[in-house]
Amino acid sequence: MIAGLYDIFNFMWDKYQTIYLISDTHFDDKELYIGTKKIERADSDKYIKLINSKVGRKDLLVHLGDCGNLEQIAKIRADKVLIMGNHDTGATKYKRQKWKRVFDKEKYTKTEALFEMKKLYPNCRYTITENYEFHQPFERWVVIADNGLFDWVFEGPLQISEKLILSHEPLECDWAFNIHGHIHSFTYKDDARH
Repeated sequence: MIAGLYDIFNFMWDKYQTIYLISDTHFDDKELYIGTKKIERADSDKYIKLINSKVGRKDLLVHLGDCGNLEQIAKIRADKVLIMGNHDTGATKYKRQKWKRVFDKEKYTKTEALFEMKKLYPNCRYTITENYEFHQPFERWVVIADNGLFDWVFEGPLQISEKLILSHEPLECDWAFNIHGHIHSFTYKDDARH
């Protein structure tokens, strides 16, 4: 490990049960081919179920770019890292965000508070709790909306140790091992560094 290169990797390896790597999911992209086989849109839901059958909430999923529909990404249960690919644009739209709002119980029922948050922040996971003041009865609903996207986003290759680089596209580097995605061909030959 290169100390201080990327702070997240200084603690990451001990925090998670398992770290998974994936690339080029292209969820819901209209024209997606793997080799010569066209992948249908309905396959995205099946693919998410397959991913979630392996990846849990205590795991980390490192996505090596070209993720596709972010609504599908949000369904993956693990913490997530994105190394952006050539189809991923605008790093901020991929980052995980949480929004918190407080609703007065005199004005909103629990259902109404949740409905308001869904209007303000669609396509999120929502949690709602009762808020108590010290020695006072419950007076407010606290609702949190979580978009469930990537906890960390990197716009280029990521060197995570002295001899290991994660990237979307293959890199020409004879001094390190490169784990990458981007190649959609079954005829591409791996070598000693890829």
